[in-house]
Amino acid sequence: MQSATDLFLERGYAGTSTDAIVERSSASKQTVYAHFHSKEGLFRAVIEAFTAYTARAIDEGSLDPSEPVASLHKIGTNILGALTARRSLALLRLIVAESGREPEVRETFLRHGPEASERTVSAFLRRCAKSGSLHVPDADVYAKLFIALVTEPLLPAVLRIKPLSARAIGAQMDKVLPAFLKMCSP
Repeated sequence: MQSATDLFLERGYAGTSTDAIVERSSASKQTVYAHFHSKEGLFRAVIEAFTAYTARAIDEGSLDPSEPVASLHKIGTNILGALTARRSLALLRLIVAESGREPEVRETFLRHGPEASERTVSAFLRRCAKSGSLHVPDADVYAKLFIALVTEPLLPAVLRIKPLSARAIGAQMDKVLPAFLKMCSP
């Protein structure tokens, strides 16, 4: 899969052939087709691997509803850090480019990426509301708001393919978290 990802990033989706993937990976064509069925299937697997990587940025087990500020800071910092790494930015750019032509690419990314993150943040916000540490009238809406606020610098980063520094990520969280917490004050 690493070889396929590298080739997609180097050549784009259209410029990458299954033969080139087979050649670079040292796998047989039969093996590639047995696992992924097609170049499209392999590209979807690359997207799923990428979204799994970004989903791991939210370590649900370490989120403490009695410490919402620290937990939300961790969520935001980790999400923004994972999405704005150089390789992630290049993959996001490729996904956006292919989404118009391939609706399944868009749906795979949305289902396994942003929607999965929203579900995780929403579940955490429900736990905070239940514990009384935050006032969250609608966890799903607030999760979308939180992620939108956190990822606001993402589009310029994707267009420039310039990773955000740890300092820039920290500054974004320093700006976003007080505003979000004000909405959620118990």
